[in-house]
Amino acid sequence: MKETGVQEGESRDAVRAAENGVLAEPQPTWAPIAIRFAGYTAGLLLALLSLLRMAAESGAERKPFRESGIVEYIQFGLASMVVLLLAGSGWRWRSSAALLWPLASIASIAAIRELDSDLDRWMPRLGWQFPAAIAAILAGMLIYRYRHQGLVQAERWARSPALGILWAGLATVVVFAQLIGQAEFWQAVMGAQYDRTFKRAVEETAETFGYLLLLIGAVEAAFHAAALERQARSLHHRRAR
Repeated sequence: MKETGVQEGESRDAVRAAENGVLAEPQPTWAPIAIRFAGYTAGLLLALLSLLRMAAESGAERKPFRESGIVEYIQFGLASMVVLLLAGSGWRWRSSAALLWPLASIASIAAIRELDSDLDRWMPRLGWQFPAAIAAILAGMLIYRYRHQGLVQAERWARSPALGILWAGLATVVVFAQLIGQAEFWQAVMGAQYDRTFKRAVEETAETFGYLLLLIGAVEAAFHAAALERQARSLHHRRAR
């Protein structure tokens, strides 16, 4: 009886919120979420095991982890998928576009940064900073244009798993991987046995893990945007009655 009363109370709160024009947090369906996160965990495990195997088979030189090595191209591919997912989700579900499009533009800067050596070679006078600056300007323009809608949407997304995972991925790529890749740290730890290729392998592995988290966050963002869109349509139908 008590559980039924709680559920009825929550249902009445949701209806009251809809009648007032407020989009409440979408109620999660735990079975699909559990299946998705089990898949994410398996994917992360397989990806990291593949990197470890690649490092073991590459020998002392660790060529896959060097500048313009295969790991950097993998990171570029992951970052590009994040950009496409966020931008595509914003295009498909416009009720979240003011938040997702600026995030996609910011993610594009990371994708460009992973091709820094190639872009410096292809555009010697401009370098990778030129396309990155264009992406940064685009992100700033989108943030300014949708500043009011973006704040409202950010509030709706504040407690979503997607935003938390995206933040964790960004913190891993921008903060943790850069700190763990500091030569001074590894020189202090390894002493006379310091190996720069080992340091770089650790740094690139941490960055790849961060990009995988960003990709998971982008997938969850698509699911959350779809749920918010369904909720917005339901509110519209209630008002039309």
